[in-house]
Amino acid sequence: MNQVIWLGIGLGMMMMSVGGIYYTRRQLVKIIGQIDAQIDNLTNGNKIDAELNDETLTSKVFLKLKRLSEMLVAQQTASQQQHQQIQQLIADISHQVKTPIANIKMLNDTLLEQPLAENNRQEMQRQLTGQVNKLAELVQGMLKASQLETGAVVVQPSEQLLLGTLGQAISDIGVQAEKRSIEIHVECPEVIVKHDPKWTAEAFFNLLDNAVKYTPVGGTIQIVCQPLELYTRISITDTGMGISEDEQAQVFQRFYRSPSVSQIEGVGIGLFLTNQIIQQQGGYLRMTSEVGAGTTLDVFLPNH
Repeated sequence: MNQVIWLGIGLGMMMMSVGGIYYTRRQLVKIIGQIDAQIDNLTNGNKIDAELNDETLTSKVFLKLKRLSEMLVAQQTASQQQHQQIQQLIADISHQVKTPIANIKMLNDTLLEQPLAENNRQEMQRQLTGQVNKLAELVQGMLKASQLETGAVVVQPSEQLLLGTLGQAISDIGVQAEKRSIEIHVECPEVIVKHDPKWTAEAFFNLLDNAVKYTPVGGTIQIVCQPLELYTRISITDTGMGISEDEQAQVFQRFYRSPSVSQIEGVGIGLFLTNQIIQQQGGYLRMTSEVGAGTTLDVFLPNH
């Protein structure tokens, strides 16, 4: 009798074991099928749509697949944006270099093919030099802007004496200011500010270059540095022609030039490049201007 009982128990346990194995196998097949379906979603660029509301192994696997999917989508979006930036840059370059190249070709052909009086020849040579310089400035500016936009060059801020960086920009613009009898006044304490000296000097030079270009002969430029709680403000104020209110939002766009300054040489990339440099350091620019009264550009750089 006992043997029959033990045999029954053994058979029951065996059947339970077989049933457990069968159930486990079915669950594994189900899990593998779900994982396979989500991998198909991943490879086809679709979202992971599984429920992630428990602590099961399946949910943990799906969570990792979901994170991988989000990472791939983010990388794809960034790649598409970079591609669009490059396409736009190529279009901008093509459009902007067309005019100076055409002018250079026309002037060069005239100098080579037509007999000219000496004074006419000298004037054409002066115009040719101006167009070559404009093209060089344009290409150099676009190269710097594209390096910053695409990450080929990274701005590296560190705690540096601001006055040294500002002094470099003032030194670089000195000859141009002197030619136009423009005085530059500086009020700047010896404050330490987190910035990239090379690129920030480039940004300051661009602002001073604009101030010198658009300020009448004999004008003044005032530079004032003011440490604040989170930022240091560098204000560059000129006594130039000023910018109308409806144009102020456009001056930081690449290649924008006001119709009112078409007679003054320039390529319209300086403020765009400056804005890129300052923003990459966690800072920002602010403009206030009045037509006929001058312009103030405030540069805000983080203290730490």
